[in-house]
Amino acid sequence: MAVRADPDELRRWTEMREEGVAESDPVAFTKQFMRMICSAQMFDRSALARVPLEVCEWPNEWLWGPGREAFQASFENWDERARLASVRAPMLVVHAMEDLIPIAAARDMATTVPDARLFTIDGSGHWPWLERPDALLPALETFLSGAWPDGAQIVSG
Repeated sequence: MAVRADPDELRRWTEMREEGVAESDPVAFTKQFMRMICSAQMFDRSALARVPLEVCEWPNEWLWGPGREAFQASFENWDERARLASVRAPMLVVHAMEDLIPIAAARDMATTVPDARLFTIDGSGHWPWLERPDALLPALETFLSGAWPDGAQIVSG
């Protein structure tokens, strides 16, 4: 992720960490972390201006705050395939092709849910609603109105 991060955002966050800003101003520190992480996860960095950084205002949202351990633990041993296999509703699995998460994860989900299709979006990183709303929103509208969007594919295991 550090390879794709904006070097200025990464440098500023590193300086803030070294200066103890995590403790003295956890809101500013967390907002800078979000800027740095978002820059790494975005393909279209101009979309960074649309990231809602106000999510960093509460102590449970702070990077070094009380929610940190729970947040980090939520990424451990994450395997929901058994539960996903029991889903009995259509599912549109959306994957942005420039996301750092490999497409294999989206394919796995699309093969695990019995009535799922995979919809991919080019030219977007992790947040296609910010980077490519022109591709994502019509697809979601079509899906939520009961049809599969053009390009949604059945993935076989």
